[in-house]
Amino acid sequence: MVCGMHRSGTSVVTRCLELFGYSLGESLMEPGEDNPTGFFEDLDVVDLNDQLLLENGSTWDAPVFVERDGLLWSPPRLNDAVAIIKNKLESAPKLAIKDPRVCLTLPFWRAVAKELNVSLKLCLVYRNPLDIAASIEQRNQLPKAEALALTQIYWSELLKQTAHDDVVIDYGRFISSPEAAIDELASWLKVPPDPAQVPTFLEQFLDTSLRHHIHTWADLVGAERSLPTGVDRRSVTASAPSCGESGLPASAWSKFRSIDADSSRALVAYQLAERHRELDTMARQLSALELTSAQQKI
Repeated sequence: MVCGMHRSGTSVVTRCLELFGYSLGESLMEPGEDNPTGFFEDLDVVDLNDQLLLENGSTWDAPVFVERDGLLWSPPRLNDAVAIIKNKLESAPKLAIKDPRVCLTLPFWRAVAKELNVSLKLCLVYRNPLDIAASIEQRNQLPKAEALALTQIYWSELLKQTAHDDVVIDYGRFISSPEAAIDELASWLKVPPDPAQVPTFLEQFLDTSLRHHIHTWADLVGAERSLPTGVDRRSVTASAPSCGESGLPASAWSKFRSIDADSSRALVAYQLAERHRELDTMARQLSALELTSAQQKI
């Protein structure tokens, strides 16, 4: 599974896994204006994750459940997922799944893998949180402070469910040195890429002009006071190489698993206020329609 925050480069890393013989699924999300080369997200998995979050009183951008007792699911929901993944594995024994929501729902997918008795390898994709926040602000109109808080929640939840020796791919390095990143994936997977596919991948899926937001480490350090607690230190942890003998110490990995409660609550408060405004607007529009309809009947 490819795990990482929304707008962090998980799509291009997932597409790269096809070079190693992995299938990405048969019901992929269509490309969009915000990702013209493709999302490479299986819609069956996305739908399962969305439903699971809703059942936990949450959405992708308002993960309320993280402040409670953790993610919960019903046996029927687990059975549905097991059946879907089993069917996909029958068609493609080497399957790569990507959905940023997995950062929040990974315990569920570990349970699915256990039921199927299959191994679950995790590829974590990191991007500078300031890049992510700027991209989400542009796409979803979520203010930077809330986008950073959301990024912190995603990474905190992900670090709780991963180990210090899971591979971490830095999106910036992937774009600037793709051959080295492919070699790193090959070392982790213990499988070489298909040399016939590599040139096409490099030509078609690594368009640097699509990378609209680029912040440096200096920007991240300079913005430390405006970041949720620990986001900058999580970034250092997440972006360091962690393949094979270069894995990070377990103590460094576990240190940054806790959520910044103040930022989390501020995010939820913002989202609740935004939902209230949306409902208020809909109510006014409905009242106007009803008034118009009544006037037409007179």
